Amino acid sequence: MNLNKSDAIFLNNKLPDGRLIYSKGNLNKISGKGVAIYMKHKWEKHIGSIDSPTDNILSITLVFKQCRIIITQIYMPPNDATA
Repeated sequence: MNLNKSDAIFLNNKLPDGRLIYSKGNLNKISGKGVAIYMKHKWEKHIGSIDSPTDNILSITLVFKQCRIIITQIYMPPNDATA
């Protein structure tokens, strides 16, 4: 995801039915600054926690009366150093 924080805020304002939840990202990288998950507004009230331990991992916990659902986005960059 090649968005800085102001770009992501602008993009979220253009999404009428939901929003992007994004990882903290690595500001030292030029491209590939993190991952994101699109969440419809109707599910936002169920968000219990958002965890982003690294710029390539994002986890959202949805809490319901009888269960919890954990959605995780993981990006594994290529091993090729020239890529």
